[in-house]
Amino acid sequence: MNVVHYFLRVSEASGGVSRAIYDLVSLMAAVGHEVALATAADSRFPQAWFTSGRGTPEIVTFKPPPKPFELLSRASLAKIGSSLQEAEMLHLHGLWRPSSSQVAGLARRLRKPYVMTIHGTLDDWSMRQRPVRKRIYHRLFEMRNLAAAGRIHATAWAEAEQARKWIPHGRIAVIPYAFDLAPFAQPPGRELFLAAHPEVDARRTTVLFLSRLHPKKGAEILIRAVGMVRRTGVDCQLLMAGPGKASYLNRLRQLAASHVPDALFLGMVTGEEKHALYRFADVLALPTSQENFGLVFTESLACGTPVVTTRGTDIWSELESSGGALIAEPTAEAFAVAIVTLLSDSQRRQRMGRDGRRWVFDWLERRKVVDRYERLYREAAANGIGRTGA
Repeated sequence: MNVVHYFLRVSEASGGVSRAIYDLVSLMAAVGHEVALATAADSRFPQAWFTSGRGTPEIVTFKPPPKPFELLSRASLAKIGSSLQEAEMLHLHGLWRPSSSQVAGLARRLRKPYVMTIHGTLDDWSMRQRPVRKRIYHRLFEMRNLAAAGRIHATAWAEAEQARKWIPHGRIAVIPYAFDLAPFAQPPGRELFLAAHPEVDARRTTVLFLSRLHPKKGAEILIRAVGMVRRTGVDCQLLMAGPGKASYLNRLRQLAASHVPDALFLGMVTGEEKHALYRFADVLALPTSQENFGLVFTESLACGTPVVTTRGTDIWSELESSGGALIAEPTAEAFAVAIVTLLSDSQRRQRMGRDGRRWVFDWLERRKVVDRYERLYREAAANGIGRTGA
């Protein structure tokens, strides 16, 4: 199958959506599908994608559209349209971008069926951010885009249920993100991380926060929670890994000075060093307000490290049933209790790590995921352009 994906900008630093797109287009190309990714020229790609040949996604770049509206030029739309002419299917990622509406309209004019992955953009928490603007935009543009889609793709049942009130038909497919398990088959040992960060104490138990440092991720809650954990007499160190705006980082450092003075802010950690960091940590804790999937959780469990998170992540039920995660209320008190529970019981931590790792490798096994996306595209093609798409 020949599928063109569209996302305005992809970069590993921008978070989970880009990572999910990387893995999906790579996986589908690797199994023999013709896959192209249309994205702005200032995006960032894995270097391996620039090698030609079968099994590598094609990159279709266009001139970055000017802010604030980021509307695509006629030339950019013509370039994307040229790729769509040869394709069987368009896969759009995310909502609320005028350029995505332009590309959806282009697909309708070309009579090309399309799939829309909503990436948490219709979650209740997301819809409470700038609600008036989103309701207007939904009425003017996204309602038509969604109605004309052959399939709407959600990554979890909880995400689908929240989205239904905004989708004018019931064609929602629930499929987890594609996830490249190969780097986790034999992840590097903790020594690799310690060699890069000699300031970390290898003898202490470790609570890890790994995510973009943004208010919705709950870093303040975790800092206060670790301070409470220490006051119970359970010693641990707190590692904060991830990029963030300087002003917000300063606020977190000031808060940490009062609650966890020796907390270490590591910045962005990637690649094998990140996998070694998961292996080094005793527990990953993320008091998030909203995640539609949360690749950080599957990465952590794939490395055998148990997770504490909230019902703010749409796969919370799946994580809990995996045996590798504890689900807590998004408060410092609740996270402190969950962390103490795990740090005080090494056998339970190890069992949860084993159970979670086994579950990830079964749930996200490559052939299972490929089959579900192939079925998604076949169903979308069979539905064609919706009744509002003319």
